[in-house]
Amino acid sequence: WGLIPRSLRKILRESESMRRDGWAWTLRASFLEVYNEQLRDLLYGEAGDPPKLTIMHDDAWGTVVNNVSTYEVTSMEQINLLMAKAAKQRAVGYTDMNAASSRSHSIFALYLTGVNEALGSELHGALHLVDLAGSERLDRSGATGERLKETQSINKSLSSLATVFS
Repeated sequence: WGLIPRSLRKILRESESMRRDGWAWTLRASFLEVYNEQLRDLLYGEAGDPPKLTIMHDDAWGTVVNNVSTYEVTSMEQINLLMAKAAKQRAVGYTDMNAASSRSHSIFALYLTGVNEALGSELHGALHLVDLAGSERLDRSGATGERLKETQSINKSLSSLATVFS
C-alpha cells in the first residue's frame, strides 16, 4: 500500500496549502477490485447484496463505475481506515507459489473538486491507482478448482492489458 498513502499524503498537503490562495477542495475516494472478471466494491458496508456495478461514461469525469461506494476524505486517518476495510474484503488465496496470493486487481479512485470563488473557478479531476495481480504459471502455482479459475482470469486480463499497450 505504499504508493497510495504517499500519493494521497502529498495531495492532502497540497490541497491544504492551496487554501491560502482561496481554493477549497473536496476529495472523494472509492476502492474496487476486479475478481474473476467481475467488479466488486471493496468499501460496500451495507447489509444485503451490493448493487450491480457498471462501467459508464460521464461527461464530467470520463469513465466511471456506477453505484460504487464513495467517501469524502479529509485526512490520512480516514484514508487508512478505508484502506484497511478494503484489505479485509480483497480476494486472497493460497497457491503453491504464495501463501497469501492476491486473486484480483484493485483500483483506488480519488475524485477531486476544487473551487476558488474569488477567481470564479472550479476544477475537477480523478486519480486512479491500480494494483495488478501478478501473472501465474499454471504448472507452478498448483492451482485447481476455484484457484484455477482465478488464475485464468488474472492471466487473461493481464494479456488483454498487454495488448492495449502494444
